[in-house]
Amino acid sequence: MSRGHFYHRRNLILLVGGNATSALGTSVYLIALVLYLTETTSSATILGAVQFLAYVPGVILGPIAGAHVDRVRRVSVIVAADVFRGAIVIVAGLFGIVTGSMPLALIFVVTVLYGAGSAFFLPAVNALVPDIVPAESVKRANGWKNGLQQIANLAGNAVGGILFAVLGAPVLFVVNGLSFLLSAASEAAMRVNERPSTASHASLFTSARLGVRYVRDHRAAAWLIGVSAAINFVAPPIVIAVPFLVIDGLGLPAQYVGFAFAALLAGGVLGFLVIGAGRNTAGFGTLISALAVLSVALIAGGAILGPAPLLVLLVVAGGAVAAVHLIGHTAIQTGVPRFMRGRVYALLETAGMIAAPVAYLVSGPIVDRLDGEFAPLFIALGLAIGGVAVAAFSARSLRILIGRTARSGRGPTERRQPRLFVD
Repeated sequence: MSRGHFYHRRNLILLVGGNATSALGTSVYLIALVLYLTETTSSATILGAVQFLAYVPGVILGPIAGAHVDRVRRVSVIVAADVFRGAIVIVAGLFGIVTGSMPLALIFVVTVLYGAGSAFFLPAVNALVPDIVPAESVKRANGWKNGLQQIANLAGNAVGGILFAVLGAPVLFVVNGLSFLLSAASEAAMRVNERPSTASHASLFTSARLGVRYVRDHRAAAWLIGVSAAINFVAPPIVIAVPFLVIDGLGLPAQYVGFAFAALLAGGVLGFLVIGAGRNTAGFGTLISALAVLSVALIAGGAILGPAPLLVLLVVAGGAVAAVHLIGHTAIQTGVPRFMRGRVYALLETAGMIAAPVAYLVSGPIVDRLDGEFAPLFIALGLAIGGVAVAAFSARSLRILIGRTARSGRGPTERRQPRLFVD
């Protein structure tokens, strides 16, 4: 094994292992947070407010965070973000252990600060992947990273409720914080030959504007951000409707709601691992096919006749979303210049963080008005994704970018870039 190959594999193991560890802690933490707020406030409004606050920092800080990520060592950013988030939840958990409660104001502050750390972590970790593996291995690395994160989420969802009943929310906050510190230690052990931008005369705001201009001038990047935003807009209505569909529509016990969401996560695991392990030629056709499959699955969801068909459709939908995510992210990582990658990723995350809360805001009243008749909702969502698939199919720039990265495992990253985009 060559020295370079050894470091590629070592770095990937450290990154994936660290991310999976923090994902497990986070999934348990989120279950504990929801149950704690439900138990102490019995207010859906407060739950919604916390959910909304989680997105606000990413929307505000996203473009600036992306500009920062593009001018410093990305390993340093992800380590600092994990340490910061870990410290925040550990302090909150220790406060709860000592005092016996965690005030609502503390929960709000923790949620906002946690989201601020994530605003820097997400573009940094996604932009880092092409720096730690060869170009032809980027898709496979993404598949393993995201697949193991989904497995960790699945495990956390499975045990989160039990651990909450046994240990309580404050202890689980501390456990989540420790998982972040373990993740940071793993990431800090990576040896990455990064070449951060040395140009510092432009302000972060100017650099952020250059990122927006890059996306505006490169339609393929704009298309990928748009497709991601569409997926983020469709997901919340499903999350809100599934519990009512299971309990009221199918007349099943409440525990089947957990099985339904587990099926969605399991589909994601299969999608990430299967597409990630496949040949690098999975590209534009696979992306359009995945969108079409998701569209059909949602439309079929309007005619659910029993629990088994529901679980199958959720597995299929989860796999299709994973395929879209994997191909889109790989195209950005291999097709966007390194010095611009963090900003493009930040805009992608920001678009998703705008789409998701808006969708949550409008989905609740819609689900209430449907009064158990969910067929129109699922059909409308399926038709919307079908429209996205048709529009994406007609996007020549998207076809060229994904086709190029699928054929060669590399995009135009190494070409000389126009001076306009150098900050």
